[in-house]
Amino acid sequence: RAYGNALGGILGSHSGGAENEFDIFVDAVTQNSAEALAALTPIERSYADILDDVRALATPSDFAQQHVDLLNALSLIQTDIVAMQQTFSDPLGALMRAKRYHRDALGLFHALDHTRSAFEKSGIAYVSDEPGIFLFSLRP
Repeated sequence: RAYGNALGGILGSHSGGAENEFDIFVDAVTQNSAEALAALTPIERSYADILDDVRALATPSDFAQQHVDLLNALSLIQTDIVAMQQTFSDPLGALMRAKRYHRDALGLFHALDHTRSAFEKSGIAYVSDEPGIFLFSLRP
């Protein structure tokens, strides 16, 4: 229960902005504007902070696989965003990661859903004033 509240608190407390990172990337490429990519910086920083916090989180053994899957998925998205930021200095690397982005975003969704499912299977539920409810708000 404490792990879910801590994880939900981490995920719910970091906000990189309202605009989707891939939309920012597409707009920057469409406008041929390296400056527009600056909007990715707070989003990338948010993912980096989430990764740092999730890595530091003590994880119960029952949730170890979900924790690793979540870390991997978050890391892939962050890597995609870093590459997108380098679109005009490393276009091939940016294109390669941009092509992966939707698959990586789906992987993050699945990692979060599997984590939520593991809580349910363990009989753990959260009420609306607990941070762990964040994981249940992402239900498909």
